[in-house]
Amino acid sequence: MKKSYIVILLAGFLLSAVGFGFMQIFASEKEEELVIEKDRAKQLDVKMEFGAGEFTLSGGSKEWITGSANYNHRKLKPKIEYKQKNDRGVVKVVQNEGINFGFNNFRNLHNSWDLQLTDEIPVNLDVDLGATEALLDLRGVQLHSLNIDSGVGDSTLDLSGEPKNSYKAKIDMGVGDLTIYVPESYGVKVSAEKGLGQVNVPNLISQGNGIYVNEAYNGKDFIELTIDMGVGNVDVLMK
Repeated sequence: MKKSYIVILLAGFLLSAVGFGFMQIFASEKEEELVIEKDRAKQLDVKMEFGAGEFTLSGGSKEWITGSANYNHRKLKPKIEYKQKNDRGVVKVVQNEGINFGFNNFRNLHNSWDLQLTDEIPVNLDVDLGATEALLDLRGVQLHSLNIDSGVGDSTLDLSGEPKNSYKAKIDMGVGDLTIYVPESYGVKVSAEKGLGQVNVPNLISQGNGIYVNEAYNGKDFIELTIDMGVGNVDVLMK
């Protein structure tokens, strides 16, 4: 995510404060169950787009995806798409585009997802977050690749445990604080680029040029983690 997007996002909120009028009263809160059932797919490509609120994602689902969404306006209702291409399942869980609540109504917003992914097959996971408090506990999920693009908010990402394979993870953080947990007994390589923030990597070994590894790193089997930080702090901790 380009950091200029954050400026545009914040500017949009201010403009909305002047010209709002989209809606004065929110509806009562609704809870909706989200399920994508298992089929014969051997790998999943998962795309999630979440606008604003609280986002929680973990493993352990008995289906491909299970969970719930809570929201207090019909335009926050998530849209779910799934199709199978040969042995690959393609998943999209997104919110409606172009939602503009205005600044005053934004304060009354309630929106949260609590989702679980399968642990049974490899997953290419792409998560796009807006103004969000996020917890992604991906221990046990068979990640094949991971991409997280976060706008504004504080996030926790848990990649600890014992991965079944090497994979690349890219984290693009706009504004906020991010805590990442990585395994101590499995190789980890961290490449960090920072804007106005700070990247803290205690107990990792510097290789220069913003690259850090843990003691288990052997150059063969490892998590390759790339962090692009805008404004805020990132803590990479072993667990």
